Amino acid sequence: MNAVTPFARAAQTLRPGATGRDLVQLLDGRAKRSVALHWYAGRRQAPQWSLQLLAAKIRQQIAEPAKLATELETAPERLGIRAGANNIQRWRARRHESKRPGD
Repeated sequence: MNAVTPFARAAQTLRPGATGRDLVQLLDGRAKRSVALHWYAGRRQAPQWSLQLLAAKIRQQIAEPAKLATELETAPERLGIRAGANNIQRWRARRHESKRPGD
């Protein structure tokens, strides 16, 4: 049974089914495709900078949905249909008052 390397787990987290070209893109072009594939397969140990780069990208990928979830949780409650009906009722009452004869 083959052990999955930390580099491979990180790459799969960011891009499931990543190919050599995908690995180079994940590393921002800082490594050759053949070298990245060796790191992925565990034939060579990935350098610390590559693991730190992938970790930063994973954190960024997690932070964006967390920020969106916070925005959704703090969104103001919708006024609803009844609030709109109340506004129309007040508007009609004001309109009716302004059309009274003798004022």
